[in-house]
Amino acid sequence: MSSELKSSLSYGRIKNLARYACGFSMLGAAISILTIGYYAVLMIIDTPAIDDAIREEFVEAGRTITINGVSRTLAFVFEITPMLIGIYIFLQAIQLFRQYMRGKVFTFEAASKLNKIGWAVAALAPIGILFETLAVLALTIYNPPGQRQLSIGISETEVYAIILGLLLVTLAKILHEAANISEENQAII
Repeated sequence: MSSELKSSLSYGRIKNLARYACGFSMLGAAISILTIGYYAVLMIIDTPAIDDAIREEFVEAGRTITINGVSRTLAFVFEITPMLIGIYIFLQAIQLFRQYMRGKVFTFEAASKLNKIGWAVAALAPIGILFETLAVLALTIYNPPGQRQLSIGISETEVYAIILGLLLVTLAKILHEAANISEENQAII
């Protein structure tokens, strides 16, 4: 088995799947970038709309918030940070799927990309919890004493992200070993 899969039925399936996955990854990256850009522009040209969106998300949970320029900007930064990690994941996935489309499956580079994706997915949960907490703190820091809030929450979604991320890291280690075996086989031939 070489690091490049050439003429097999399996490779045709991998190539097709990789093509679709690459397309969806590109779409996900584009949507995430456009969403961040949209909210950044909206913060500049329609502050009341952003304030309404913030109130809808945070006041609905029974919180009293104080929105000003600083708290709005901090909340925005804290809310988009997980999206930036998501964009990183999409970009790594695009590169990985492009490799697969070229037939480079059992390679060290593919293992490295999968490893990066796995750690980024696993990091999404704690970073999401931390930055959601910081967003609540930013929006309540200007409240009168006694009305400031610190909110920390974890759900099964965060646990799923950690497990999925660690699963991908494990698969990356397996792929790395497969690349070793493939390289050894190439040296013998």
